[in-house]
Amino acid sequence: MLRALGRGGGTPGSAKSASCSSLRIGAWIGYRSAVIPYVRRTLLAGIAVTLGISVLAFSLLHLLPGDPVLVMLGDAGHPPERIAELRTELGLEDPVAVQYVRYLGNLLRGDLGRSIRSNRPVLDELRQQAPNTLASPSQRWAWPSSSAFRLARSPPTGEAAGSIGRA
Repeated sequence: MLRALGRGGGTPGSAKSASCSSLRIGAWIGYRSAVIPYVRRTLLAGIAVTLGISVLAFSLLHLLPGDPVLVMLGDAGHPPERIAELRTELGLEDPVAVQYVRYLGNLLRGDLGRSIRSNRPVLDELRQQAPNTLASPSQRWAWPSSSAFRLARSPPTGEAAGSIGRA
């Protein structure tokens, strides 16, 4: 079959056949040696970007004005003991570095925490809102792209039609 495609040469086991297969293996080794560093660089860059985004998200959460415990409890007057208990329960009394490591560990396990407003798991709230969020842009994209496709496939008319093929 290789001979029919013009790729093989000689009979199996001949010198020409062996040199062709060794060239193919050599090309594969050269390709592999070029791909492995690329994949390694890409993975390392992806990890660095992911860590950078996590630091940014964590920092933004801590830079928000107000106390998350007071937001959770609402405006009603709560005893200071309850506020301190909730701050300890949420780990807000720990140093920021310890909070960040805990945050990363929870993210790796898929635990995004609980919502401050509804006290429901954040992942459940994201799952509930995702269909509406994803449907809106896809619907806005569908009509213009289908119209563009129809226009691109329609034959030209008028003066533009007469000038096609003329130099």
